[in-house]
Amino acid sequence: MTCLILKKHFTEITVLPASGISWDGLFLNFDAGFDAENLRSKTLELRLITNIAHNKRNSDTDNDHCFNGQLYKKRYAIERTNAYLIA
Repeated sequence: MTCLILKKHFTEITVLPASGISWDGLFLNFDAGFDAENLRSKTLELRLITNIAHNKRNSDTDNDHCFNGQLYKKRYAIERTNAYLIA
């Protein structure tokens, strides 16, 4: 299910440049559940700014090259605010 949702959102994102909307500076923040090599590769290919928490269960290799701890800590406040605005 998560893969289908991600695929849908990436399809939506990739139409932005064709519509004349730049994605320069587009920032995506993922929790550890989304830590996967194919997601990191796709976001790098699209030149999107990402913050992906490392999931220790996926590999022994630390993938901190896509992670900023300070931004990740602020993620919860951002998600909580967005949920409040949507409600």
